[in-house]
This record gives sequence, structure tokens and C-alpha cells, in this order.
Amino acid sequence: MINLQITSDNIEVTQSMKALAESKLEKVVQRLKDVPEDLISIRVVLNKGEAEETFESKVEITVGGKVYFANNSAFSMESALVDAIEDILRQYNKVKSKNESENWQKGRELKVYSDAE
Repeated sequence: MINLQITSDNIEVTQSMKALAESKLEKVVQRLKDVPEDLISIRVVLNKGEAEETFESKVEITVGGKVYFANNSAFSMESALVDAIEDILRQYNKVKSKNESENWQKGRELKVYSDAE
């Protein structure tokens, strides 16, 4: 079971807000399906924004010790949350593709060395 925490500093978190966050986070959970669930921790903070009639969404996801964080504001809570989740996915994809590239290069070097023998 993924550790999921949905809180707020300045408004009451309703069931509909929790349901919204959980439904939007499904995209992240699907992207992380190759990672064991006990290595994933998700924290979402939904707040009323500093400007009038705005909302702020902070999303922090820890995947195997690596922390991804995004903070977005918008006039609707849903768009603030979606933007933050998109930022997280962008960060995760960047790190994952970099790691895959490095692993491919290491494998290639090993193959070159083993062919030379």
C-alpha cells in the first residue's frame, strides 16, 4: 500500500478534495507501477492561496529515497493540483531517462570490454 497523506494548512480537507487528489494521483501511481509500493510515499498539501480566490497545491513524492517536489497556484484547486502533478511527472521522467541512458552506456562499455577479451 502506498503511503498517501492529503492535508491542508489553512482549510478543511473535505472528502471531495481527497477524492480529487486521489483521482489525479492515479496518473502518478500508474507511472510508478514498476517501483515497489512500500518505496513510494506521497504527500499533498492543498491550501487557500495568498492572492484572493486562488488555491495552492504542494505535492511531494518520495520514490526509493529520491524526493520530487512541486508547488503550484491557480484559480481552481483542480488546476493547481494537476499542474503540480505534471511538474512531478516531468521531474520523474527526466531522472528516469537519465538513469536509463547511464545504465545503457554502462552496459555498452561492459559489452565492449568483454568483446575485446
